[in-house]
Amino acid sequence: MLGILTSYEDLKYGKIKNKYIVFALIYSLIVNFILVLFVLFIGQKLNYGYLLEFFTNLVFVLILGGFLWYNGFWTSGDAKLYLVYAVLIPLSVYNFGYIKYMPGLILLINTFIPLTLVYFVKIILKTSFNEKKKVFLEIFKLKEIITYFLFVFVLLWIPQLFVDFLGVYISFIEIMIFTLFVSFFLRTYFSKKYLKILVVLCVVRLLFDKSVYSIRFLETIVWLFVILFVFKAFFVELGKNVFSENIMLKELKKGMISTDRIYKKKGFYFKELNGVNSKRKYFFNRYGEGFSSYDVGKLKRLEKKGLLKFSSLNINKITPFAHYLFIGVLITLFFRGNIISSLINFNYLSNNLNYFLDLSGWIFVSCLIAVIIYRILLKTTKVK
Repeated sequence: MLGILTSYEDLKYGKIKNKYIVFALIYSLIVNFILVLFVLFIGQKLNYGYLLEFFTNLVFVLILGGFLWYNGFWTSGDAKLYLVYAVLIPLSVYNFGYIKYMPGLILLINTFIPLTLVYFVKIILKTSFNEKKKVFLEIFKLKEIITYFLFVFVLLWIPQLFVDFLGVYISFIEIMIFTLFVSFFLRTYFSKKYLKILVVLCVVRLLFDKSVYSIRFLETIVWLFVILFVFKAFFVELGKNVFSENIMLKELKKGMISTDRIYKKKGFYFKELNGVNSKRKYFFNRYGEGFSSYDVGKLKRLEKKGLLKFSSLNINKITPFAHYLFIGVLITLFFRGNIISSLINFNYLSNNLNYFLDLSGWIFVSCLIAVIIYRILLKTTKVK
């Protein structure tokens, strides 16, 4: 019900109402509390490990959702909806690809997989051959290649460290997701020292990790390097042309999200695309909600005073995200965890299909009963 309501309203009105979020959150917490009391009432031993992972997962999802909102990847409504879904889904659902203490990452992975496929098709169809060629030529520069190679080299060490020190296995898909966040963080807050940090970490790995001196490792690093480069070319560079548009400042409205960052220098205001200079102070937030009415008014006043060194901004074309989150939830429920890990197990998938069909039948019956009750109540009201 939460998925249907929020998806519909986000697609039609571009908003996710807080009343749905609050109701679903309260409902889930009450149900979990009742279950805890029931277990204690019947004299069974409470699984404190489950409760610990349940709450650590919520903290993780809250931080991750807030991070994505703060950096303009989605709205605060999407972040809150992500949190509620994480509360509603029992940890027992995550059978495949389970990530200890933070299984909510699986939900995000299952959400971004269909989203990525849709975006990939759009980018392929809406960009010309010359645009694709230009982007690939631009990214194939020596410094970019060295930086990405060093980054992948360091990145492949992370899952090994997780296994050695935390006993947690990280799959390839999770490594890719983790890569994006680490790369974004380093480029944002350590832009000038980014390459130096990578070089130091690479030297440390070469000294302490003997597994790098093997053919298998070389094959892995080449594959990951190619995938990251293709991702940068298609989703980062080509995506700028497909999912953003340049508009004049006079056309700027509340709620628009700029892919440019605005900074002040010697009394004047300048812009730069996706600014990542940590020493530079940027004006106007980049949250998922975009410019406020005050921001729009201030920019237009600065333009009239002649203090802006630009007359247009690149605006992000926002795609409603609630329905993708809902699809991610359905994928998680059907595949009982990570879709990639589940697909590998074909025997389980065939059994799970029967489970899902049974579940769909119960959902259909429940909806049918609800419609009948509604019609009866409607007729009774009319008679009265």
